[in-house]
This record gives sequence, C-alpha cells and structure tokens, in this order.
Amino acid sequence: NELFALNVMNWLADPAYGDVSWTAVSPISGTIPAHSTQTVTLMIDTAGLPLGTHEAMLALEHNDPDRLSPTLLPLTLEVEEQTADVSLTPLNSSGSGLPGEPVTYTLTVQNSGNGPDTFDIALSGIWSATPSILVTDELLPNQSQQFTVIIQVPDSAAPGSSDETIVMVTSQYDESITQ
Repeated sequence: NELFALNVMNWLADPAYGDVSWTAVSPISGTIPAHSTQTVTLMIDTAGLPLGTHEAMLALEHNDPDRLSPTLLPLTLEVEEQTADVSLTPLNSSGSGLPGEPVTYTLTVQNSGNGPDTFDIALSGIWSATPSILVTDELLPNQSQQFTVIIQVPDSAAPGSSDETIVMVTSQYDESITQ
C-alpha cells in the first residue's frame, strides 16, 4: 500500500518500461479520488517461460511532487516443473450386502501434485462395479473430489462369498502416476 497526493496514477511493467511478456496489469492507469483506493490486478502467465527465477519491476508512476516517480515494486516469479501426484482415501474399505443388492462406497481423490490435474477412474473386479464418475473435474493442488462406487452383489452369491474390487486413479498429466 502506498499513499500518493494528486491522485493521477499509471503502472507499467519494467525493466526499462519494456514489455514483460509474463505480466499484465489491469487497469493500466487510473485517477484515484482523495482518501480512496484502487484495486490493481497483476496477472502472471508462465506459459512458454523456462524453468527458473524471473524478475521484473512494476513501475507506479504518479504526480505526487513529494515522492520520487516512478515508485518501483519488485516482482519475482519462480517457474517450477509440474509434478503429478494423487491420493485416494480410504485405501481399504469393506462392506457386506445381500444377494441382488448394491453396496455403495464413498471415496475421495486428492490432487497431491503441484499443478492442476485431472484423474481417470478405473475399476477391476469380478462382481459388477460402477463409479459415479469416470474422470474427475480439473483439480488444483490439494483440491479433492468425492465419488461413489456401487458394487452389485450378484443374485447367485452364496452366503459368505466375497469379491475384491480395485479402484485405480490415474493422472492425465502423467499417466505413470496411479493409486
């Protein structure tokens, strides 16, 4: 937060007031009435940037005669390689049901990676099993989504019989990441 007199403001990305391709500021200028504020949104786009540290200055130009213009605000951006990871809870669950009846399980998939990801859901087992979704929404890091799996106990199931259904969740960003 900075306080300026006379209220005419412009903000530019710098070095040398050149274009910094990974930043955009909105709005790019404005007049701020006395004792008021103006929200300025700085948007960052890492597309096409190499991994590593990127630096620039946000230059805030103003007409306050008592302050040096522009006021420079440093920007530092660290571009990291995206890694995929996933967790599925609960890892194990058991239930029981009568022949011909469904048994429902609620599971949660969480994006444990450092970037957005979407996950495919697959089931394997002998008895009929149906997930409520086959693909999650796009999940941001640490975001999760619940889904259900309904297992149909066959009409012909003998008392005490059982089946194991395996739920596999696979990253669409990196298909080698499965749980």
